[in-house]
Amino acid sequence: MRKTKKLSLLILISSLLSFFCVYLWVGSLSASKATSIPDLETMLPNAIPGWSVEELPVGETEEVKRRMGSILNYDAAIVREYSKGLTKVQVYLSYWTPGKAHFRLVYGHTPDVCWVNGGWTLDVRDPAYKFQLDGDPALTLKTAQYREFVIGSERLRVMFWQLLDGEPFTYGNYGEPPATAIFTDILSRGFHQKPEQWFIRISANRDFESIRNDPGFRELMYSMRQFGLGSGPPVGPQ
Repeated sequence: MRKTKKLSLLILISSLLSFFCVYLWVGSLSASKATSIPDLETMLPNAIPGWSVEELPVGETEEVKRRMGSILNYDAAIVREYSKGLTKVQVYLSYWTPGKAHFRLVYGHTPDVCWVNGGWTLDVRDPAYKFQLDGDPALTLKTAQYREFVIGSERLRVMFWQLLDGEPFTYGNYGEPPATAIFTDILSRGFHQKPEQWFIRISANRDFESIRNDPGFRELMYSMRQFGLGSGPPVGPQ
């Protein structure tokens, strides 16, 4: 009788494990098939009307640049700064092909972490920010994370996105991935832990609302569509 109970228990456990493995495998079937690396140099505008453009190193020094590339393991990255008078807008883009990096690693290097560690103070936060160009409902970008950081008398407005297979992702906090992420990641994404990824950050020393109608800024924001920023709801662990 006891042997029968033990056998039944083993069968039950084996069945549950098999079901769980199948569940994870099915979740991995949605993995992106993208293989080519986008040419960020040509995709991001190198000239816009009325603005000067400067390409900056990804880090402040070449050593920082090499270190960041080693840590984040991206396939491509670029930083360009657009200036008009005293107004400065900076765009940072980085891209990972499928299988390149776990999204938890990328999440741990958002402005909420890196900028705060660099001495900035997080002053304003909006986890569901919508940017739309005036008079053009066709250009409503996907839900962004919006922040305002201050250091001394300087204030920067920032909107940023981490896209997993084209959809915004967030753990819903303002720092490192939560301790439970290793479990929730598996439940939410199965084996598909290294999807195609974009990280896109746009920062400015003025309110975005005050420059949204500038022709050059409008052209810059139009270019964001080719990086997958069409409108859509954020996704992530619930």
